[in-house]
Amino acid sequence: MNEAKKIAIQKGYNTAERIGTWKDYIVYSPVILPINGIVPPTGLSCFIVEKDNEYSWVSGQKALDRKSTRLN
Repeated sequence: MNEAKKIAIQKGYNTAERIGTWKDYIVYSPVILPINGIVPPTGLSCFIVEKDNEYSWVSGQKALDRKSTRLN
């Protein structure tokens, strides 16, 4: 199991999927699998970012701010 998936599970999600890159970071999206065909609401956007094998959880305003130069 990769580190992004471990972090997602610790936060109550089922897994994490790599969705792309941002600046020098690899970006993962935590995923909650549907329950009875419905995906439960999770609130504001959140991401897991990795740079140089260091992982961080990004949520709230930082996850929404595309101009942010500092993620953690």
